[in-house]
Parts: sequence; structure tokens; C-alpha cells
Amino acid sequence: MTSYEFEDSELEVLQGKTVLIVGAATGIGRATVLLAHSHGANVAIGDWNEEEGQSLASSLKECDISTWNDVLSLFEAAWETFGQIDVVLANAGIHSEKRWLADAARVTEKLVCPDMNTIRVNLDGMIYMTNCVIHYFARRPQAKIQLVFTGSAAR
Repeated sequence: MTSYEFEDSELEVLQGKTVLIVGAATGIGRATVLLAHSHGANVAIGDWNEEEGQSLASSLKECDISTWNDVLSLFEAAWETFGQIDVVLANAGIHSEKRWLADAARVTEKLVCPDMNTIRVNLDGMIYMTNCVIHYFARRPQAKIQLVFTGSAAR
């Protein structure tokens, strides 16, 4: 296990910054939302688990990062509300136990389409996030900005 220690004073730089976080309702995302908010950041959050998100923020709207319009709407709302986006944490991800290349025809007598949801969220979603980040960060070329991708081996 790798760990990094820091002082709370290092997080004072978040004061007044806008942090956009997807995968925000639980786990790493939720902890990051609470930490950033407690240090004065404006936090825009998205998650497809609206029920969990509601317990975090009553204004959370469902955000499926595998859907271009959801990602774009989240960025547009954050920009419209706060006038800037300084940090993006692309934290959403899923894991499936299904084998993508398994021959489903052996079980059902008919070959079925593989479940592509993991690819849509973990790959397509990150491409959508990156595309929006490039666009919105370019609006403030002199600003110090950050894009952070997280991953998990959780099962």
C-alpha cells in the first residue's frame, strides 16, 4: 500500500477554486467532495447513483459519464454556476464480473452481444471527460489547472 501524508494547510489552496468531480457519491469521490468543500472549494458533482448523491448534495443530478450529453451538461452547469473550473477529478468507474469474450452461445445456443457497459463508462466516459476538460480549461489559458484520473482495483 502506498500512502502520502500532507498537512491540512496544503489544502488551503482550494479556497475559492471550482472542483468538478464525477463518481462523487461514494468512496474516493465522496471523500474528495467533503474534503474539498471543507477547505472552501466550490464543488460540482456528478454520479449516476442519484440516491447516494442526494445524501451528499440535494442538487445532484444524475450524470452518466458514458453519455456525452450528461458530461457536457455537468461541465456547462459548473461553468455557468461558478464561472470557472480549476480542477477535474475523473473518478467514475465500474467493474463487471462478466467475461467480454466468453462464448455465450455455448450456454444459450445463440451468440449474444457482450456487455459493453464497462467500456462505455471506463473508456468512453474518460474520453468525454477529457474532451470537456480541454475545452473548458482552454477558456482560461493562464490559470493553473488540474485533471486527475483515479482508478481502483476494488471488486
